[in-house]
Amino acid sequence: MFENLLAQEEAASLLLADFRSGSLPPTLLFAGPANSGKLSAALELARGLSCEAAEPGAWNCACPACERHRALLHQDLLLLGPKPFHAEIAAAGELLSRAPEQKAARFLFVRAVRKLRARFSPVLFDGEEGRLAKAAQLVQDLDALVDEAEPGAALDPERAAALVPKLLPLAQKLEALVPDAVPIWQIRALERWMRVAPAGLAKTVVIENADRMLDGARNALLKALEEPPSRVRFVLCAERRGAMIATILSRSRTYRFRARDADASRLVLERVFRALPPLPESLDAFLASRAPGGANPLLERTRGLVGALLAERAARERLDPPLAELAAASDPDPAAALEALREASGDFGKDEDAASTGFEGFLKAFARVLRELARDRRSGPEAIALATRWNALVAEARRDHGTFNLSPQSLAERLVAAARRA
Repeated sequence: MFENLLAQEEAASLLLADFRSGSLPPTLLFAGPANSGKLSAALELARGLSCEAAEPGAWNCACPACERHRALLHQDLLLLGPKPFHAEIAAAGELLSRAPEQKAARFLFVRAVRKLRARFSPVLFDGEEGRLAKAAQLVQDLDALVDEAEPGAALDPERAAALVPKLLPLAQKLEALVPDAVPIWQIRALERWMRVAPAGLAKTVVIENADRMLDGARNALLKALEEPPSRVRFVLCAERRGAMIATILSRSRTYRFRARDADASRLVLERVFRALPPLPESLDAFLASRAPGGANPLLERTRGLVGALLAERAARERLDPPLAELAAASDPDPAAALEALREASGDFGKDEDAASTGFEGFLKAFARVLRELARDRRSGPEAIALATRWNALVAEARRDHGTFNLSPQSLAERLVAAARRA
């Protein structure tokens, strides 16, 4: 168990000891940087908790529960929360294209895609089926393609080479529909789900980037963590443990994941992705090189809008260096920046083809720019407080977009006006 958790010996050892002794807490917090193996550990723990063998957890266990967990198809596993999916899918697709006959290559690719697919489980949209309908066709098309790569399915090299470039654009569009922070309605949906008896031995809820959750969702999660059923485990993954509220930390046991150095990155690249030399200096660099390529007009226009809003503030107050630098590099006219955004987003998703990268894409880009500014080490408490206030406006715009029949253009204008006052 945890054999696939490479270069995280301390975390693996503590988890295995707690698992074998039966002393796992109801809520576990996996804290550490991106690409440190937190999700791999969470999925392996979920498999072990569901394992039906006499001595559960063996890596090669062939029980039905373990087989379904390896394929990320077990009904007792719930995955939610934002993360970048495209780079991992692309890297796994490269290996699949090179070696479609290898079971490990297919396994890696199928799991990479299903990590994204899991964000659209009907369980998470209980009571919000209209939101799921927006993604239904993309999900259906993605399922059909990924099923072709299942270990045991007939897949010749020619078809494998064609499958990956066909699937990647679908995955990118679907990723754009993943909420940038876990919404409160998903927390309420998972709370209903966890009260139903598991199909097998245990249920596991994995929430990635739990440190990005807004206050409403955090409070709803806290309620779910207070008295969870005995056969339910929560695994919260976070890059910033300090961003978690104290009441959630008090109900969690922290397992720390360390940043992977060059040697550890090389081990992951060679064993998991079978990467060809020359290898980059880090796993982060390897994945970054496979992120969606080229300039992102929507993101750059959104960055310009945030810069214009900051330029207005810079005229009347002192800003921390990251905010001041963006303000200085931007046109100080929010109205002009908003018009450029409207053009870059296809009238905020007015056309069907632009829907996945229109208004929702704008909101995700806005939140991403704020996140980058807040995480800059030169940003102080005031900058972080401003980013938090503006993020709340983004969440309000997202809620109104899904609830009221308002035009994206009007919502964007209202967001900008509120940000200028905040």
